[in-house]
Formats: sequence, C-alpha cells, structure tokens
Amino acid sequence: MTLRLLKPEGPVPDPQPAATVVLLRSSAAGPEAFLLRRKATASFMPGAYVFPGGMVDPEDAALGADPFLVAAARECFEEAGILLATNPAGELPPSASNWPVHRRAISAQAARFRDFLQAHELSLATEAIRPWSWWLTPEAEKRRFDTRFFVAMAPDQQEGVPDGDETTTSCWMPVRQAMDRYQSGEIDMAPPTVATLVEMSAFSSVNDIMEQAPWDAACRCPCFARNENGDLVILLPGDPEYPRDAEAVRGIQRVTWKRGRWWVT
Repeated sequence: MTLRLLKPEGPVPDPQPAATVVLLRSSAAGPEAFLLRRKATASFMPGAYVFPGGMVDPEDAALGADPFLVAAARECFEEAGILLATNPAGELPPSASNWPVHRRAISAQAARFRDFLQAHELSLATEAIRPWSWWLTPEAEKRRFDTRFFVAMAPDQQEGVPDGDETTTSCWMPVRQAMDRYQSGEIDMAPPTVATLVEMSAFSSVNDIMEQAPWDAACRCPCFARNENGDLVILLPGDPEYPRDAEAVRGIQRVTWKRGRWWVT
C-alpha cells in the first residue's frame, strides 16, 4: 500500500531528554506492569495510562551514573513512590511513612534526590534498572522528547502510590491484559507504551523479560504518513517505506491509527 509521508509544519523543536521505567512483577496471569493514570485535566496526555517517568534534570548527572537512568529512578520515586535504591547491605528497603514528604520535596527540586539517598545511606540500584529501548518523538510534533525506556523488577516490600498531582490512580496490570483493554477502547495509551507492552507480552515471566534487556539499542525515530485509506501511520526504522537511512529497530516497525486506536501492523 502506497504511503504519503507527512512533513513537519514550521520549525522542528529540539527533543527534551526524558526517561521512563517499566516496573514489573509476577502474577498468575503472567508479567504485570505498574501503570499510572494521568489526571483528566493534564495538559499532556490527559487520562492516559503511562509508566512512571519524566524529564531528565541537569542535577541527575551529579549522582555519577547515567543521567537517564538516574532520572528514571528519581521519577519512579516521585510519581509512583517506589524507590529503586539499596541500603549498605545491598537490600531494597521497604516503604517508609516519611516517603511522601521526600517525594514532594524531590519533585520540587531534583537535587534533593541525591541528598535523600545520602542521608539514608542508599545507593541507586543501577544493576537492577536495565535499559530496554530508545524513543524519539516524531519531528511533526510540537512537543518532542528523547526518551530512554528502562525495565526493573518491583521491590516486594514496596507498594506503588500515585503522586496525586500529575497522576491520580495506579494499578498493576498483566501486560497482555493491558493490550486487550487498550484495543477494546477501555483505556488510552501512547504508541511507545503500546509498543513496549506488545514487546513484553511475548514473554511468559518477568525473569525472561529482564534477561532480554536491553531489548534494542537502535533509535526509534518515527515518521508520520497516511495510507490510501487516509489512516495515520507511524513508521519506524526497518519498515520498507521508512524514508531515511537508519539502523532497523527490533520488533515493531509500523503502527496504524484505526477506529480510535493504534494497531500494530
């Protein structure tokens, strides 16, 4: 089917660095992912289900690790109340009653994340937070992000709680069920979230997913197009009609907007 590529209208904005983390745990229905629902009045993706994540702050480089990884861990604590850090014994600590206070303080000033870790003799669980994929917002979008996706096994003694500001509800959802609920129109998600869940739905256990990380190092730099039916299409490197010379991404290379949903094609 012939595609018509869509070109950006006006200047192409520079992408802002961002990071997100897919928290996983085991269940009888297979691997479950932790999802937050953005509030209905949010200026960006209102009401959508998302993984914990956000912008990379310049202060994230101060911890001596990959700033994208630091941002993923910091945003996970801010947005979900789950701390991916270890004590001197190398253990992930249980949730503490004073964490909400620290979450609000860190949300207001990213540098306080480092202070919080040092005050409690904690270190980032860098070995437990593994890279998964790399997404770049299409050039046609007015707000663009350069986002690294990470994956981590959720600590057993911690319970995720939304921040009540950007996100109002949260849930654990089997990755396959999340796809069914999305495709039925019950919940909304962005294409990278959909694609990530599709990738992970191929595995029967959390350990299998963790062993696959990093899933792909190639940049998922999508291009918009329309097919002969007028449907909006997102092309990723490796698709036969992708317009640029770029390293092919692993797995999904095309998604199509039909009936109010993104469908992997």
